[in-house]
Amino acid sequence: MKRRQTETDEDARDANSHDDARLFVPYSDYLELRSHVEHLTESLKSLHVALVEDGTKKLGDRINTLLPILSALPPLGPTPDPVTCHGGKTNSALSDPTPNANSLNNPAACPSDPMSIALQTLQMVEKSKRAVLERLPDDANDPQQDAKDLDLVVSFARKNDLPVPSRVHRHPCKSRFRPVKLQFGSKEDRDRFITGFYQAKSSDSTFSNIPTKPRCRRDLTQPELETLRQSRKFVYDENTKAKKSIYLMKDIHYKVNPNPRPFV
Repeated sequence: MKRRQTETDEDARDANSHDDARLFVPYSDYLELRSHVEHLTESLKSLHVALVEDGTKKLGDRINTLLPILSALPPLGPTPDPVTCHGGKTNSALSDPTPNANSLNNPAACPSDPMSIALQTLQMVEKSKRAVLERLPDDANDPQQDAKDLDLVVSFARKNDLPVPSRVHRHPCKSRFRPVKLQFGSKEDRDRFITGFYQAKSSDSTFSNIPTKPRCRRDLTQPELETLRQSRKFVYDENTKAKKSIYLMKDIHYKVNPNPRPFV
């Protein structure tokens, strides 16, 4: 013989149903999160490769130890059937496969802001494909300055069998000679251009005849740029005092010059 259900029993069943519902999330939220994770995973993989190849051997070894290369996410399964809640009603919020457009377009809607992280990562990846020319004569009032810079660099690259940049632009700043940023299709092309620049510039009149002695480097983050400035100042000051080039620049750091020359 079954006892009669009371209001307390109904309340308990409703409470249990409510607790079960909290174990689920709307399918649209799941798709949105998965999209963020996929994007972030690919960005981190690219950043991992860029850091290992661009950094020092010690940094590369540490990154490989602490952060193994990520694998791709498994394929997305079939869309689940609608979830039936207590009372026979279908919870459309749990089964709706359409992501919320507002939340997708607004990274701030997600507490962890994965899109912002992904964008920053992608910026780092793009930076790893970019070189910077310094001390190149500049006319900030000339609307054709970028076009002239592009012609100059493309001509130099083709004459010396070097990768040709896809874009060239002057970085806006108050410097007398605004830096020229060169965008390449890959980090390898950028590295080839920088190496080739120093191998060819002394024998190629494109740059050898320019009194300001242009130089080329990779594009840097703000902390790296500060390190570069400090290193250059140290090298200049020490070489000036010694009246010979006892130190040389290597990327953003300096090293002892095994064959010092007179420094003027």
